[in-house]
Amino acid sequence: SKPEINGRKAEVVNFRKDGKFVVRVDVNIFCALKPEKLLLPPGTAVVLHSLKSTAALNGIRGCLVSFQKETGRYIVRIPAVKLVVAPDEMKTVAVKPANVWC
Repeated sequence: SKPEINGRKAEVVNFRKDGKFVVRVDVNIFCALKPEKLLLPPGTAVVLHSLKSTAALNGIRGCLVSFQKETGRYIVRIPAVKLVVAPDEMKTVAVKPANVWC
């Protein structure tokens, strides 16, 4: 626990096999954070993974639109390629922080 880094901007530099993001908070300060402890900004490119009820979306690349504090989920814009809409349309999905890689 490092309360001194709460609310600070950081750069994601890696994603570990244990599911944690490695972030650089300062020149020589690195931390490994669980996805739910990191708030990614809108516009971040992500890949959906480990989805169970919508497993067909695993591996799909998207763009973060927002974070819904009430539900604790990211809203992600994805191409509609695997969904029942025209291929050139975009769709948004709500996913848990643990289900995105960046």
